[in-house]
Amino acid sequence: MSTWLAARLPRVARCLPEAAIDSCFRLDVATAQAGLALDHLDCILAGTPLDGLPGMPVNAVRPRQLSYLAGRLCAERALAACGLRLDGGVGRGDGGEALWPEGFSGSISHTGNRAFAVVAARQGRYDIGIDAEHIVDDRTRRDIQRLCMCEDEAGLVAACPDPNVAATALFAAKEAYYKAVYRVVRRFVDFGEALVSAIDVDAGRIDIGPAPDAAAAHALPGTRVRLTVRDGMVLAALAPGYSAAPQP
Repeated sequence: MSTWLAARLPRVARCLPEAAIDSCFRLDVATAQAGLALDHLDCILAGTPLDGLPGMPVNAVRPRQLSYLAGRLCAERALAACGLRLDGGVGRGDGGEALWPEGFSGSISHTGNRAFAVVAARQGRYDIGIDAEHIVDDRTRRDIQRLCMCEDEAGLVAACPDPNVAATALFAAKEAYYKAVYRVVRRFVDFGEALVSAIDVDAGRIDIGPAPDAAAAHALPGTRVRLTVRDGMVLAALAPGYSAAPQP
């Protein structure tokens, strides 16, 4: 972990491996990945105040602080696996995005009791994007359909063997897509600006690209999102324009 955090949270520096969990995002490029269980991390912290963490939103409540810290610790562990140790940790941009060291690309995701990070050598314009989501129930699937899908996308989801898993995968794919393109468009892309054109959960893939009327269509790539379904979750990951490359 970073020098700053190790000095502030020495018990975490010693015991962090106890909170580690598997991170199984699928990508076609070499990556370093890390995952942490938030309840285990909280036990290690033993009530240590987290106010004043770099980049922490002002007045954040304890669960938000814990989630933020876990994501940043995952990022540091993934970067350390690439041979890079940071004095000040992974920064936070004006839009809340992670600021990765020169030459690296990465993404962070939180869901429920878990946090994950994936890091790779940077290639081209876009970042890696990941998202983890617990599989939704019927009611939440209908909410996702109303808020996040066009008619064609709703038809794709309805045609899948398990529409709840498919809806979760579509939502996770769009979230991961937005993270991947943020560095280029410098804003959060609306759900309607990205269009899913194919879903195959069994094969672990979703095809996604710009909607025809997307305001930033010129800057949005067509790409494939890789899916993993495990432990009641969908893990989505993409690396637009990246090709297989050695680990940094």
